[in-house]
Amino acid sequence: MKKLLMVCSLFVLLVGCGNKELDQAYEKMQIDSKEMNGYSLDLRIYGTLDNLNINEIVKIDNHQNKDFEIKYFNQTGEETIYIKDNKVYTLKDGIYIETNQPVKYDNPNIYLEGLKDIKKSEKSIKKDGYDVYEVTVSKDTVAKIIEDAELNIKVTKDVKAEISLDDEGYVYRIIYNIDDIVINACYYGINNSKEIRVPIADEIIIKEELNN
Repeated sequence: MKKLLMVCSLFVLLVGCGNKELDQAYEKMQIDSKEMNGYSLDLRIYGTLDNLNINEIVKIDNHQNKDFEIKYFNQTGEETIYIKDNKVYTLKDGIYIETNQPVKYDNPNIYLEGLKDIKKSEKSIKKDGYDVYEVTVSKDTVAKIIEDAELNIKVTKDVKAEISLDDEGYVYRIIYNIDDIVINACYYGINNSKEIRVPIADEIIIKEELNN
């Protein structure tokens, strides 16, 4: 009986410690203090939805949680959108102009929300130099993530996820497994962001000439 209690206590302790460390990682990733100026996000969404293959690649630079450079990659090429001083800029006729069009994936912080709404932390392992946690995330939080990605999925149950922390306690990767869709969010360049600049016409012309 004592041995059983000790095993149960150890399991609870591991789960509790895991949640505590993930809570701390979430706080470290917040860009509302002088200690954190931003990060970059490599977002991959792939799988099958409504008998269609999904494969989206988005790279986002987040500076001070205010200005963003968002790059979309697809089969037809690459598109870059800038958000600067609450204004959205898109490329048209060779120059970036202000627009009112809605922007997809303009909230890279939403993918971190899984760290603070964990229903169950099952185990943690050391993998490739990272502390990896296998967890179950609330369906309510996952629904918000789905909404940001504009995926037509109705989340009816809590979702399995894998969270990797680096040796400094920052989030390296979060993988959400939602039915046949995988959302893989990889954070890098943490606290090393630079001011976002919208390219002017001359810079765009020079870049096009170099590419040709």
